[in-house]
Amino acid sequence: TGVVGCTYPCNGAWITVGVGICKAGGCSNIGFALNDSARCYSEVRLNGSISNEGTTCIDNPANFTGKTLNCQGYTIDGVGTGYGIYLNNNDNDTIRNCVLTDWNKGIYVYSSNWNNITDTTFTSNIYGAFIELSNNSSFSNNNASINNYGIYVNDSSGYNTFSSNNINNNNKTGIYFESSADSNTVNLNNLCDKLYNFISMLF
Repeated sequence: TGVVGCTYPCNGAWITVGVGICKAGGCSNIGFALNDSARCYSEVRLNGSISNEGTTCIDNPANFTGKTLNCQGYTIDGVGTGYGIYLNNNDNDTIRNCVLTDWNKGIYVYSSNWNNITDTTFTSNIYGAFIELSNNSSFSNNNASINNYGIYVNDSSGYNTFSSNNINNNNKTGIYFESSADSNTVNLNNLCDKLYNFISMLF
């Protein structure tokens, strides 16, 4: 039925569960909740797994800045194309407790800084995490396995920290740094991959 005058869908697709905290299910509803700076200004929680999503699931919500996306251990699953989570000019966010499977890029962080990706699993993607033109972020306590690349750091991405991640059984490389990705820190990761654990193209 709904309510006249709603800015976003009025069907209870996401609900408030605490001060500034919302929960939602489904890619579109999660995106709407992350954009809702009136009610969901602190954290958005996924309330169920998503399967066989055909397009990018969380697609650069404009107001996803200074917030936490907590998947609560649920899976966001694709069909081998697109991105599970796409950030473009989104800063100071935390993404945690997600399971990202069957995407071209499990998470694609583009031109986004000071973000924290933690306690997240990347499995069966081309790239588990792909970082481009992004700085000063932290990737910690994540698991990346059975991807082509566990973590791929591209184009002028610097001052990021990769620590305490389990990166194993990836088909090509655990962590790959392009030549322009400098001043990054890699510390206390568990790496055991099929071809190369670690490649840096820095000169």
